Amino acid sequence: MSHPESNTALSRSPLTALLSPLAFGSPAWLLQKWREFNEIDSTRRGDLNSMIRIYAATCTIGGTAVALIRVATYFAAITMVIGSHQLRREFWDEFRRTTAAGLTADKLERRAELAFSWQNWVFNRVYAFTRICH
Repeated sequence: MSHPESNTALSRSPLTALLSPLAFGSPAWLLQKWREFNEIDSTRRGDLNSMIRIYAATCTIGGTAVALIRVATYFAAITMVIGSHQLRREFWDEFRRTTAAGLTADKLERRAELAFSWQNWVFNRVYAFTRICH
């Protein structure tokens, strides 16, 4: 009897699971440098609690702000490039779709038409630019 595939992050991306501990490398290195500098000259040290709060705020609030700006940029690009409200909605729905499984032949054909349109090419350039700039 076969077991259904697990829907955990590990089953979807073993590489991500293996590389996740590297996320702690930068903060650990910075903490070590902070300790070294305190041994050299303890009068010039910064408050560790303040630095941790700033680091956490930068990671959470900064990441959220970047994501919101990116979505706003995508929506602005779609709005400028695609004039029709119906076509814009259809394009946005296809952009957010995670799989093509279960679509009818007509829907797949329409999806292909959208994919080969010049609007899609412009949108993909904006998408690629915002991915590179992040």
